[in-house]
Amino acid sequence: MYEQSLAIERETNNRPEQADTLGNLGNAYKKTGDPERAIQLFKESLAICREVGRHSAEVNALYNLAGLYRKKGDFARAIDYYRDSLHRRAASWTKMKTDRERAALLQKMQKTAKGLETALLQDGQVESALLEADVWRARGLCETLCAPNMSPDDTRETRDLMAAMKRYASKSGSVIVFYSYVSFRKTMNIYVVRGDTKDQPASCTCRSVDLSDYDRQGDRSTDESKASASTSDDDQKPSAGQASSAKSLYLGWRPEGVRSMMLPQEDAYTSDRGWRDAVKKRDLKELYQIYISRIQDLLDGAQRIIFVPDTAASMTTVPFGALQKPDGRHLIQDFSIAVVPSLRALLHLAERAVSTSIQAGSSVVVGNPDYSEWSPELPVMRSKDVQLKVGASVLLLPPSFDRYNADLSARGAPCVVTAHDGNGEKYEVTMCDWRQLFSGDGIVRVRLDGKWRRGRLPSDTSEACEMSKDSMSLYIEELAEARDVGRDEWCPHFAIGESATVLAADVDAFAYAEESPTYQRCVVRGDLDEDGSYEVEMEETSTRERVGARRLVRRRKVSAGRLLTPGQKLPQLQHSATEARAIAVLLRARDEDVLVGEKVTVSELKERLGQSQGVVHLATHGYVDPQVGDRGGLAFSGTCHDDAILSAHHTAKLRLRSPLVVLSACESALGEEFAEGVLGIGRAFLLAGADAVISSLWRVDDQQTCKLMQEFYNVWLDTSQNDGHDHKSNGDDGDDDKNNEDVWLRMHVVDAWTETVRAWLHRSQKECLDLLREICSILGVGLDEKEFYLSSLKELEDAWGKRIREWRMKRSGGGGTARRRNRKFGRGGRGPRIANAPSEEDKSTSPEVFLGRMLEAHKLLDPKHWAAFQVVAA
Repeated sequence: MYEQSLAIERETNNRPEQADTLGNLGNAYKKTGDPERAIQLFKESLAICREVGRHSAEVNALYNLAGLYRKKGDFARAIDYYRDSLHRRAASWTKMKTDRERAALLQKMQKTAKGLETALLQDGQVESALLEADVWRARGLCETLCAPNMSPDDTRETRDLMAAMKRYASKSGSVIVFYSYVSFRKTMNIYVVRGDTKDQPASCTCRSVDLSDYDRQGDRSTDESKASASTSDDDQKPSAGQASSAKSLYLGWRPEGVRSMMLPQEDAYTSDRGWRDAVKKRDLKELYQIYISRIQDLLDGAQRIIFVPDTAASMTTVPFGALQKPDGRHLIQDFSIAVVPSLRALLHLAERAVSTSIQAGSSVVVGNPDYSEWSPELPVMRSKDVQLKVGASVLLLPPSFDRYNADLSARGAPCVVTAHDGNGEKYEVTMCDWRQLFSGDGIVRVRLDGKWRRGRLPSDTSEACEMSKDSMSLYIEELAEARDVGRDEWCPHFAIGESATVLAADVDAFAYAEESPTYQRCVVRGDLDEDGSYEVEMEETSTRERVGARRLVRRRKVSAGRLLTPGQKLPQLQHSATEARAIAVLLRARDEDVLVGEKVTVSELKERLGQSQGVVHLATHGYVDPQVGDRGGLAFSGTCHDDAILSAHHTAKLRLRSPLVVLSACESALGEEFAEGVLGIGRAFLLAGADAVISSLWRVDDQQTCKLMQEFYNVWLDTSQNDGHDHKSNGDDGDDDKNNEDVWLRMHVVDAWTETVRAWLHRSQKECLDLLREICSILGVGLDEKEFYLSSLKELEDAWGKRIREWRMKRSGGGGTARRRNRKFGRGGRGPRIANAPSEEDKSTSPEVFLGRMLEAHKLLDPKHWAAFQVVAA
């Protein structure tokens, strides 16, 4: 068929169609095992594409040629074609207007970039493969951090970049670990960059991990065979909130049972059984085997590990410090841990001057804003497995509103879901009130001079408005002027053929009901008459009648992208207020610099951030938008969602001079995943100028986070009074008065966070072991500490509970009768107590009490309390 089409197109000299057909023929021969013929056809297609200016098809032809040469083993040609394809795709970088558009462009280039990386590795060019993999990550971030006029294909000399990374690794005592998932090979490449040591020179090593056994769906979505000269996966818009293959391979982690508070429909991501099982089965020891075991020998002698995770397969959700060795130790107990989005971002952050002190009164500290006057508005998940229920309350956004443009805001109209398409893409919604319409394109009918005329709100904004005021200014189309119209002088406009719902005469607003509904579905069949009624046809009976316009409410079929779900009001975080006040004392912040309660508005915070040169500590709720990452952010006081959320988009526009931003907020490290990185509030603060950011990967406990943060600042800051020693900070002229007001830093922020976690674990482990020793002393048995470290909380509870029960049985004199009584009456039954059970006097020293205390202390060892926070810093 392709041959026939090609003959016709050559006869008619249809050059663009010839290019497409040649590409399709090339794909056909590639699949049938004739690479030479495929190469010939792709080259013909490429020549025509360049002749007629088919830019996208040219890029895809180059990609296909590169892939064929790579499979043939001609790596030099493959590398040239891959680079040419990337160079031509990158030419549109300067045309991108927004950060998200640039992120989408880099996402489209990922498959080609991974192909180039693979060809370089197969050719033995490990260092070049690493740098090529890195250059297509976090380009927008690096552009902001370094050179405003840099484009993605402008790179420094490879040797200079590699040499700079090796020098940094040597100077900081770090090992840099870079992960790259190549989906079409089911392989994860792990690059390790080491600095000079006494025993060996600096090096760059790559080891690959076969992930075929972990790939649930075979990752068919990114197979090379789908690319053609006319169309390819690269031309498709990356799905929101998803890196290239995150659904077919999950290598992330979050504590079991910990769900997002801001996204009650989070099950949309884990709804089918295989996906849910993947989340449950990836324990921290298994992830250690995947991420660390292959490179374990390369980490010897390092003090710090800097991880550069890929955004694919949810790697950015991995708490690397919590990864657990076979002996039960966590990685952070042996190394300081930091995370960065790319190697170039690491070098840019490392080039900044290192702060050694924080000026008193220069920090901004926030805790427990007042959330009582607003509720979050959450995006609707698009999934076949999880859909909105019929009867769910939603907000309908205006038809002209673009959610992907985070600079825009809109107020939605309250609606109710009355039907869905079964795929999670389309919903039928019914507006709650006849007064709802959209300004800008909403039309109403106005009674003037005895006639019904057409009126509009004189506004160019796109938001839902409720026409409930006593009078409104409306633009009358027939009169070409604005008039003040009373509430009783207007009614809704319906076009003939429009779907609507008729409310009962005594009902003011629509409310869904499965039984005994107070409404009927209809279609408008006639225009408004003099009495203010429309002729409608009832859907159930096909009968027609005239109905008053104010008894009709709109019913529309809309895409899921136009809907938001109103969330529950956010709970107050009482411990975050304690956290803020305690940390403010340590930072020597002024009382007016501590914002708590209703004082914490977005406008006030922006003003403070613009003036701050110290630490920014924000203890509040996080808000994640996985569909439009730049709309995610932090929750503060306000009157509505848009007024109360400090979004990532607006945060990135700030200009900070802060050595550290601490986002003590749930899920503040999450967002929309692209090759550019995780588009969210954490990245936004880096864009704004923060030198380091601490943020969380999941929902954290308010009380435990309060304790953890206070311990961190006590480790990081030298809170003692100036002792007269000659402290020097960058840019300080030696002013003694100023030095006396500075708060000195004891160590690097990465090392301080690591020491905090280690102290947390050591203290909890010591308390557990001390209590177990008390139990052992009572039972007269020995303690195997290795068993303690290798056992889970449930295993410890079962094992020691059994030992205590057996001990009591022995004390009762054999225990046969006692066992029968326990079975009969149960652990909390009313039967007689077994002999020698603890009396009221010695209950405080019974083994059961010690076991209960040990189990409570052991809960603090759970990574969900201490591993949620990651440090992004050089």
